[in-house]
Amino acid sequence: RLGTMGARLVMPPPRGAARRADTSWEALAGAEETRMQVEEALLLPLKHPKAFAAVREGTRAFGSDRAAALLFYGPPGTGKTTAAKIAAAEAGLPLVYAPLEALMSKWYGKAEQQLAALFDDCATLGRCILFLDELDALAGS
Repeated sequence: RLGTMGARLVMPPPRGAARRADTSWEALAGAEETRMQVEEALLLPLKHPKAFAAVREGTRAFGSDRAAALLFYGPPGTGKTTAAKIAAAEAGLPLVYAPLEALMSKWYGKAEQQLAALFDDCATLGRCILFLDELDALAGS
């Protein structure tokens, strides 16, 4: 159902298999700071949950040891989508790429229904990374 909403599912390569060149930090020139932030906020807690559980226990209202959201921002062509692909590949999780513009509708309540369906579909995958692209589409003109 993801495809009918304009979303794409990108599965991670099998463990031990060679990764595509565009799912490596080397594909994103000048992104060392972004890499460190993604590793600290997302990848390290996923790879070492016990080490981060005690630290995050007092800082998260729901006791989660994982980042709830990361916001990549910048003009088009600066590597936001590539950074999300790399993060998903590094974490070994499926990436759901959803351009919000495709979910929007002129009909009252339709966009909300489609967004809820997107979250439901992601929940059926178990753990995954959901990349909502074109977030500015929510603001209108």
